[in-house]
Amino acid sequence: MIQSIVGWPTSILNIKTLREVFKGANEICKESNVSISGGHTIISKEPIFGLSITGIVKKANFKPNNNLNEGDLIFTTKPIGTGILSTCQKLDKLNLVGTKILYETISKSNIIGIKISKLEYVKSVTDIIGFGLLCHLLEMTSKNKVKIKLIKDNISFIPEKPKTLKIRYLNFRW
Repeated sequence: MIQSIVGWPTSILNIKTLREVFKGANEICKESNVSISGGHTIISKEPIFGLSITGIVKKANFKPNNNLNEGDLIFTTKPIGTGILSTCQKLDKLNLVGTKILYETISKSNIIGIKISKLEYVKSVTDIIGFGLLCHLLEMTSKNKVKIKLIKDNISFIPEKPKTLKIRYLNFRW
């Protein structure tokens, strides 16, 4: 069952735009062979949209988010960087190219997670949205206290550089 969670700034965005958001969400859900069955909407200062998914998983396919072991490999299914881009957008520091990249990235279905969960050798799964790569790695290593070695060249990042996106006044390195 999928429920939508929506905060909508009715003073700056009209309901027609919200309908388009729901249309897009329904298309993504259809790709995954599921549908939105309801949800909750409030008026908010900025647009917020998310989906809460509840379902039944076969015990053999259940993968906790904190079961990383020594020697396990870590894979990401989407590039890292949407948090930086969305923050820049909120600060009005993101150009149209960056906005397009952000929307295209966050709008893609992560259906591969279902396929990954069926692989016997996969022991732990999490999403990175919300807390970023490093916080989720802390979560994934919390049970077994393993050390992580990240190799920058093996991590998929949003392809644009901050200079191209005209990100100003933010002090970070890409």
